[in-house]
Amino acid sequence: MKPKVGFGTLVVTRDTGFTGAACNTLVYIDGKQSAEIGSGETAKFYLPAGERIIGVNSTTLCGGGLKERSFVMDAGATKKYRISIDTSMSMDLSPTAF
Repeated sequence: MKPKVGFGTLVVTRDTGFTGAACNTLVYIDGKQSAEIGSGETAKFYLPAGERIIGVNSTTLCGGGLKERSFVMDAGATKKYRISIDTSMSMDLSPTAF
């Protein structure tokens, strides 16, 4: 259930594709594990306004390594991030319009 006041929405989507598809991705918000998502999955979080840090890491040895980004969550705003894994198994976390 979406809170009514003082919160924003964070949407995190993992790319689809063959590379890294066998491994899930852990999503961290402010250093706390908040979700585990697979290829093509999306997680949505309602966060209090303020500065936040989002992080992602692979659940196994499928490459990656911890990647973190900071952002400011505004009340009523929506922030979207995309998790991608390239053919060298390097994981990335980037803002997206999609």
